Amino acid sequence: MMAAIAMALVAYGADPVTSAVLLTIWGLVATATPVAWFTWIAQTMPDDVEAGGGLFVAICQLAIALGGTVGGILFDAIGYRATFETSALLLLLTAVLAYLAGRSASAAEDAGSYAAEAGGRWPSGTATASPSLPTVECDAQS
Repeated sequence: MMAAIAMALVAYGADPVTSAVLLTIWGLVATATPVAWFTWIAQTMPDDVEAGGGLFVAICQLAIALGGTVGGILFDAIGYRATFETSALLLLLTAVLAYLAGRSASAAEDAGSYAAEAGGRWPSGTATASPSLPTVECDAQS
């Protein structure tokens, strides 16, 4: 959504009313992002929330520093449109990576649940060797 807003700002940025509406929507979406991210960190690392919080702050500071530096270079070299277009591209890339990471984590969690439900044994009674699961040895008598 933020990538679409960035591209809309490039296309309709000359109109003050449209820009104000787009920036208001951007603010509403962007304000919720850190809260959602920290909630995810707290759920993912319940025993290390403070370490997760430190990581969160460090990444935010790095993003601010890199965004200002790269954005300034792009602005000076190409113009303001390049900063919004690059932001849109990075936001789309980040959304795709987050989606793929979520799918990967979900698949690993499902596989772990399946193995636990099977009592550590696969229904076929054979051993398995998977990069995401430990090898389970099964005897033929069970």
